[in-house]
Amino acid sequence: MIKRTSLFLVVWVSIVCCFSERDTELTIEGGIPPKFIMTGSGKLDALRVAGPSRQREGIAEEPYLYWVIQFKEDGSARSVEGLSPIVYGDVPSGYVQIYPRLGQPPPFLIEDELYNLNVVTMNANGARLNFAIHKGKVVIDPVIRDGKPAFPD
Repeated sequence: MIKRTSLFLVVWVSIVCCFSERDTELTIEGGIPPKFIMTGSGKLDALRVAGPSRQREGIAEEPYLYWVIQFKEDGSARSVEGLSPIVYGDVPSGYVQIYPRLGQPPPFLIEDELYNLNVVTMNANGARLNFAIHKGKVVIDPVIRDGKPAFPD
């Protein structure tokens, strides 16, 4: 009886550990262009970078989207960990660029402006992160004063 219970516990723990969902976690490295590092068990549906300047007509966040990529077709979505890192402006295989349209490069990221990275995933929770670039380096979740990032220089 004890052996059977022990075997059941080992199998159950193995299943839970191997198949459990892990939320997406983000960090950003580098400067211009930034590298988006993702971990988690989900598959990347879309990656969106929004900024402070209007890029096009639209509603809600759409006018402020600087760069958006999305999986091409059913079955082409890949794990966030397998894609990581994604460099701003470089479209990984299996994905297409939605904004800017017509394959144009995304807008240059300007220092000391606030940007938002939003990773939309399938099979796990996605993640969001605010960032700025200051003196050539990424600053994650900068302090905001009067609607702009503030740096302690």
